[in-house]
Amino acid sequence: IEHDQYSYLTPTVLLKFTHDWIGSSRDNVLAAMAKGTPPIFLQSFGNPEELAIEFINVSEEELEVVIHRLRQELL
Repeated sequence: IEHDQYSYLTPTVLLKFTHDWIGSSRDNVLAAMAKGTPPIFLQSFGNPEELAIEFINVSEEELEVVIHRLRQELL
């Protein structure tokens, strides 16, 4: 989780796709999340190997949906 006064003004979860990661690529996860049901749009700013998630105005129910969908795409 990143949080600073310059780049991450709100607490931001960063998923880092390192070279030893053998799962789906960042771009594939980003596209799959956006095309799924419900569509979930993640951020891909900064490092090209990272996805960012900001949980501003997200309910507990919506949070569970995001977690479930990420697990589907990453595992």
